[in-house]
Amino acid sequence: MIGLTSLLMLVILPLMLIVAGVSANGASEPTRKLVGGIMLAVGILVMTGSGLCSAAVLFAGGGAMGSASLLVLIVGGLPFVSGFGLFAWGRKLIRAARPPSDEELRRRFD
Repeated sequence: MIGLTSLLMLVILPLMLIVAGVSANGASEPTRKLVGGIMLAVGILVMTGSGLCSAAVLFAGGGAMGSASLLVLIVGGLPFVSGFGLFAWGRKLIRAARPPSDEELRRRFD
């Protein structure tokens, strides 16, 4: 179920970004912050859910799972990686929405 959720989020969020017109240059600061915050929150929720579920399945077997642990890591790892991708992308959008500091401006133009 969590795999389907992360797959849907990977489809829905890029469409949401296109509709909102969010890009590094094309959207207003509040829009980038809002969409970045949503992506950050969804990424954290997906990572937490899939990570805790995978850990519970792995440790509930008491080490007797053997080769099934690879399946658990694949099934739980893919949503975790997609959640991390959403987290990183949202963080990047939020940071891009910040105005550059004086030090950053000096470095750019020196």
